[in-house]
Amino acid sequence: MTDNTKLKSRLRYSPTLGCIVGSVLSKEETTINVYSDIPNIINKIKSEKAIAKDVRVYILQIPLPKFPPVVIALIPNKGNDNSKTISQLHKKLIQEIAPQLGIHILSIGSDGAITEFQAQQSIIDIQTSKRLFIREPSLNIHFSCPVFDNVGPIVRVQDPKHAKKTARNAIISGARLLTFGTSSVRYDHFLTLINQHDSIMYKNDVIKLDKQDDAAAYRSFCSANFKQCLTHEFRVKEGMEGFAVYIFVMGELIDSYLNRNISPVERIRMALTSYFFLHLWRFHIETLHQKYSNYVSIRQNFLSDQSFAIFTSLCESMVLLVKAHRDYYPQMPFLHWLHKSESCEHFFGVARQINSDFDFSELIQMLPKISQYTKALRNKKLSFNKERSVREGYLFDYTSDELDKLSIDKLRLWPDDEQILKIIQHSRCLARDLAEYVGIIQPSDISIEIFVPQIFVESHEVDVSSSSIEKQSNESNNENIDNEEYDLSSAIGEASSEMRRIIIETGNEEQDSNNNFIKGHSQLNEISTGRRGTIVQNSKNANSPFSWKMVGNCEKCCITLSNFLE
Repeated sequence: MTDNTKLKSRLRYSPTLGCIVGSVLSKEETTINVYSDIPNIINKIKSEKAIAKDVRVYILQIPLPKFPPVVIALIPNKGNDNSKTISQLHKKLIQEIAPQLGIHILSIGSDGAITEFQAQQSIIDIQTSKRLFIREPSLNIHFSCPVFDNVGPIVRVQDPKHAKKTARNAIISGARLLTFGTSSVRYDHFLTLINQHDSIMYKNDVIKLDKQDDAAAYRSFCSANFKQCLTHEFRVKEGMEGFAVYIFVMGELIDSYLNRNISPVERIRMALTSYFFLHLWRFHIETLHQKYSNYVSIRQNFLSDQSFAIFTSLCESMVLLVKAHRDYYPQMPFLHWLHKSESCEHFFGVARQINSDFDFSELIQMLPKISQYTKALRNKKLSFNKERSVREGYLFDYTSDELDKLSIDKLRLWPDDEQILKIIQHSRCLARDLAEYVGIIQPSDISIEIFVPQIFVESHEVDVSSSSIEKQSNESNNENIDNEEYDLSSAIGEASSEMRRIIIETGNEEQDSNNNFIKGHSQLNEISTGRRGTIVQNSKNANSPFSWKMVGNCEKCCITLSNFLE
């Protein structure tokens, strides 16, 4: 995973490296051999305008419990890197460094910035001798990613928490009126919710808000906030139809990444339901634009191209991650919440807790301190509590809780290709029902044209990363890691040992300790044997806004809205 942040522009001599640091020139160009070299090198840096303004970090995260992220590269830059420059760094890591070290890279995570997204796309477009595919031609589904020799398949992943804030900001920015067929999604819907006496949202989540507040984004799409869009009879309140559907669809997409208690097959269903709904919504706006071009358009009544690309990319990545795990790492549990860029945000956030305005030399010197700082937070030897008046900033939970054996088994329930295709059909039916409820125009053909947005950018604008590590310190109760910090080689060695341990334990499973495992298999069997015409269930339950379908002994369902869809 990789991210960028601002630096204080300053040159310093590093006695450890024997060169001047803080520029974008190579070490060979800035090495000091004699005292007289100093003014010459400084003048060269000034004349070439090579003083670094930003720094890019590459972090290796082993997707297993209890393994801390490892910083593998800090690259100073001028702050104007384009997608080509970033993709060249990616290619060097994937095609040169990783094969030499024998590192298998599964995903490249970023926060969704335009240039980073384009750099990821250039990696996905690399023509390799082998690719990983998911195809359903009848629905225009053609997902794929490259498989690199000695590295494996690589999937691009956008950070789901950034995507959640993007989905929230699409409503509150005021730049667009998100419109469905019979309703819309507006800022005043949030105002209505915060004025309810039992609202779980705060007024500062909507009025004088911070657009980068993770906690406010969480409250916007949580189940409790969605429930407040419903009456006591679990019907959508009048005027809230479009808002409720938007909250539900986007919440499902983000939850497919952040929820740790559901199986991979359910995550695919959640992500693809959002995928099809977004494309049906776009088809609806484009159709109306052809008839009413003066009143309805993509630019005014739909998500921005960049937001749409981020959301659909998240949907696609979930399916590819599951298949890549199944085909290449079947014994590894699917710890999907580790495939994001939050570790980068955490790294920069801790650095700014120590020094709010650091230069490149200071950042290098802070590396041991950052390691000890995060180690103390993990071991609960240090706590960080924000003042009550502070509501902005990032909330971190990238460190996984303790996973028991049943949870690990559940995260290794891999659907085969036939089951994935049935899930795709299933998700299309769910999305169609949701679209019909809000009056979205449906295509006459079952398939829809999949739109791939073309995003062009000339410069790279990067926000200064800030951090609140409150959530990490509060949610590390179950974290039980060793007292010594892992370096890169030992972390990889420990990962290999963990793989061998899991393989051995898999062969010694006890029959009576696999209730969740059996439930997951029941779900897979139901999907594989279910008929295409009976996938969507609309059972009525007065005690729940969702319809639940009993699968064997497992109360697991394709979550649709029962009274909601009537």
